[in-house]
Amino acid sequence: MVGPASCAMDIMAVTQKDGSIQYTPFYVRHGVIARKDKIVRIYLNGTEITHPTYQFVIQKGDRFAKFIEKNAPNDAPTSKTKNPVVMVVPPRTHRPWPIPAELRKKGDPVEQDANFGDREVVCMDERRYLQPPSDLLEANVKEPSTLSFKTEDKTVECTLFPYHHTDKIIISDYDGTITKQKNDLMSIIMTKFKWNNLTTRKGVADLYTEIAANGYKFVYISARIFRQMKGVKDYLAQDSLPRGPIITTPHKTYLSRFYKTIAGTADSFKLAVLGSMKYMFDEDSIVGAFGNKRTDVKAYRAAEIPKDAIYIVKGTTVYKKNEMGKMDDELFEGYDGVKEDALKTFPKIPSTAPGQVTQS
Repeated sequence: MVGPASCAMDIMAVTQKDGSIQYTPFYVRHGVIARKDKIVRIYLNGTEITHPTYQFVIQKGDRFAKFIEKNAPNDAPTSKTKNPVVMVVPPRTHRPWPIPAELRKKGDPVEQDANFGDREVVCMDERRYLQPPSDLLEANVKEPSTLSFKTEDKTVECTLFPYHHTDKIIISDYDGTITKQKNDLMSIIMTKFKWNNLTTRKGVADLYTEIAANGYKFVYISARIFRQMKGVKDYLAQDSLPRGPIITTPHKTYLSRFYKTIAGTADSFKLAVLGSMKYMFDEDSIVGAFGNKRTDVKAYRAAEIPKDAIYIVKGTTVYKKNEMGKMDDELFEGYDGVKEDALKTFPKIPSTAPGQVTQS
């Protein structure tokens, strides 16, 4: 039986102009902390994937699996050694995902901070990656597919979502935007007992489905902790919302709570994710967003999402934001009331547009 500490985050695979593929990191956990080195075998829809140079390994003392050169020495440092690895940037031309699996500590072998901007994280030991090799998948994946990560005693799964760099993306927050409860604990309880009719905002599934039918792809970003992702997936499926990757914070529980409730910096997580997404897609690909907090507006505007395509839910009202932190005169009575305006903001994309991928 797979425990709650064993999980894998959804993965985005974006085909670039030159035909190469850029991936979001493979955040994969098998248990709390590995007691011994484990090889993780990767399967795409049941077929094993291997790479000539790299293997996916959870080393003793680590929480996350990483890509390591097959000829790397056995004494490669782990995250619990004297010089722990925070995050490794592969020798690729594209920008890495900026969210470290472990927080940086004083003395870590990192030359620059993971941040939103042009800076990158560079580690002294560049054999170990969260970012997969760009040629990992040779198959031309056209539809959302199941990725399985198997060790000798556990199997965890996630969904790989294929994209084209020209796709049009809409971002949606989860707690408080799709659900009525901003408190993720209440949402978890409601989902567990399948009480979605009591917690889902009226009209959100219909609106998102119509927008998706117009050719847009949804990406769900949540400040929830990594291990709660399955609950979010179950919730979205129960309410028939459009399929899309669910990106959550890989931080530990207490750190996630600290950022979300005490430090009030949940927007920095979203901002970092959006910053990396902008490097994976064309500049005008992220075309709209839904949220429920001022910090959501801050992150969306900083990511250069058009100000007239940001919708903020507050109580039973949906506002259209024009300036960061300020609500303009456009307000609508719930998702049903905002539908006409939203469908004008996100009109049907011509079917001749490249990279149309089915996610329904």
